[in-house]
Amino acid sequence: MVFQQVRHKKVYNEVFIQLQELFEKGIFKPGDRLPSERELAEMINVSRNSLREAFKVLEILGLIDIIPGSGTYVKKTKDDIILPLAISLSVEQNSMIELMETRQILETQCAKLAAERADDTDLEKMQHILLEMEMSINSPKGWIQADIHFHYLVAKAAKNKLCLRLLLTLTEHIFETLTVVRARRFTNNERAQATVLEHIEIFKAIQAKDARLAAILMDQHIAKAAAEIKV
Repeated sequence: MVFQQVRHKKVYNEVFIQLQELFEKGIFKPGDRLPSERELAEMINVSRNSLREAFKVLEILGLIDIIPGSGTYVKKTKDDIILPLAISLSVEQNSMIELMETRQILETQCAKLAAERADDTDLEKMQHILLEMEMSINSPKGWIQADIHFHYLVAKAAKNKLCLRLLLTLTEHIFETLTVVRARRFTNNERAQATVLEHIEIFKAIQAKDARLAAILMDQHIAKAAAEIKV
């Protein structure tokens, strides 16, 4: 049997780790179709909800494609993520505050570099995802995915592969923090719009090639989210 039965408080974390390791070892290769949701849940002895949570993270990371009516397919390989760091982050009990501090250090610099290095394609993609974010303001899942995607695009525009990969390894944990932040910030439409506006202002600074302003705005944006998590 390829899979091991999971027993853990954060069940989806271990499912996530197991699937990553199987991709790393080549047991499931790019293009392979994974067993059905029901079969996979039975193999690993977890609920289908836990499996879906793990799939959510893997999909955001770009490791799998979920095609309705067809199945779930392996998309990328170990070269797209720093596996040992990703696993350690999933296992260790890192606090949300530590995560936000790490993001603040990493993403502030990414925003600065993006302002210096972003090309037209980068800017076009950011603009597109900001429109998605605005349209998803009443959809928790859609908004969180758009938020994560925007920060990914900023890191990608920085043209530093190591920074991008480091951010990708944090994605699972960023998803958790955004779930908390969204629940607090989106209690009314005014706060929700202000959050979207923070992202738009970061984009405008990057578009204007104002590296200093882009860094300041990103730093402030993450600092606000960190402050709300502390409450």
